[in-house]
Amino acid sequence: MNTTTETKEPKQTEELAVLETRALFVPHEQFPVMQRELAEMLPEIQAEIALADAQMVNNQQDAEMAGVLLDKLADRVKLVKSKTKPFTQIADKLHKWLTRYQGGYVSPSEASYEALKARRNKWEIRVRQETERKQAEAQAEADRKTREKQAAIQREIERKEQEAASAKRTQTAEKRKQEIEELKERQAAIVPDVIHYEAPKPTGGPKSTMRWHAEVTDMRSFLEAAVKDHTLHGYIEVKTTAMQMNKSRNTSMLIPGIRFYQDLH
Repeated sequence: MNTTTETKEPKQTEELAVLETRALFVPHEQFPVMQRELAEMLPEIQAEIALADAQMVNNQQDAEMAGVLLDKLADRVKLVKSKTKPFTQIADKLHKWLTRYQGGYVSPSEASYEALKARRNKWEIRVRQETERKQAEAQAEADRKTREKQAAIQREIERKEQEAASAKRTQTAEKRKQEIEELKERQAAIVPDVIHYEAPKPTGGPKSTMRWHAEVTDMRSFLEAAVKDHTLHGYIEVKTTAMQMNKSRNTSMLIPGIRFYQDLH
């Protein structure tokens, strides 16, 4: 007698996902009960809020009544949260499970995306820097040629000025002055070419934008500059939370320009 052993295939991931997700909603039949309890509670909640909103605090008796109402509001919040907690816990568990489930598929792709994007950005920065370097060199050469042309005309102007000063005839001197004015106009018209190189940009994928970043390298130097330049004050962050914590430890602490005060919470 031949017997065959039946091998059960493991359940697919999608099936497990459905089963696990459904398991998270096991107490769903209790949800209408919770809704009904909260609905019945609503008039009491509204009445307590109305009393609290109308309560003024002008004397000892008012303050004591306010204390009673505050306790009622706090107890009501605790009660509502205790009613909804089982369902918020289910939602939290479901969110965590789905996030992990999604991450199994998404995280590797996102990591690969960011790594490849970083490599391409490094290449683009190198290309832009090289383009800027070439543009600066070409612009410097254009500026140099312009200065040479202007200097040549300046030497001609100076020569004409000497001729005009030493000319014995008035007509010759006037002619030289006219030539000098023409040379000055030519000199003023000579301006350097504006060199602009466009760095190649890759197509496809996310569009990149060059952004400036700032980091502190010498805080003392920055603060000394801020003392002299008031426009820098907007870049200084005053950590009042840390000051408050230190003030609670040392009530005698004073800081110029800072006002400490107390209130009740």
